[in-house]
Amino acid sequence: MDQYIGLDVSLKDTAISIREDGKRIWRGKCASDPKLLAQTIRKHAPHAKRVVFETGLELPPKDRTCSGLRLRADELARRLIS
Repeated sequence: MDQYIGLDVSLKDTAISIREDGKRIWRGKCASDPKLLAQTIRKHAPHAKRVVFETGLELPPKDRTCSGLRLRADELARRLIS
C-alpha cells in the first residue's frame, strides 16, 4: 500500500495532497518548514513511496529548489520519506 505525496510549495506555507491506490486520502496545508512538513507527512502517510512537487519551470529538475524551504528538490524528498 504505497502512498504518494504532492506538494505545492510557497514561501509561507505548503499545500499537501496524499494519495493511495489512486484515491486522495488526505489534503491540507502546513508551514513551509522542512521539520513540520516531515512530521505532517509521516503522520498522514507512513508508507510514503514518492514525493512530487510544484517548483516552477524555469530551471531543469535537478537544479530546482523549493524556495520557501531553501532546499534542493531532491534533498527535500529524501528528508520527507526517509
